[in-house]
Amino acid sequence: MSKNRKTIRPETMRAVADEMAGIKLRGDELEARTAVMEALTESIAALRTLPLRDIEPAVVFQPVERGGRKSS
Repeated sequence: MSKNRKTIRPETMRAVADEMAGIKLRGDELEARTAVMEALTESIAALRTLPLRDIEPAVVFQPVERGGRKSS
């Protein structure tokens, strides 16, 4: 875990879900969502440590066909 933040606790997840989204989390669901959020937050913290200051993001373009017609 990053030294700059606290571990996400189930009580925190329960309060945020309830107060911000009106979602009631209990039991196994609460534990599972807490674990997922903790892993996601750790991944974001790890990305922030990478030296990516002068690197431009890759451009990704995936055309979408609409109405069965192919674009030319």
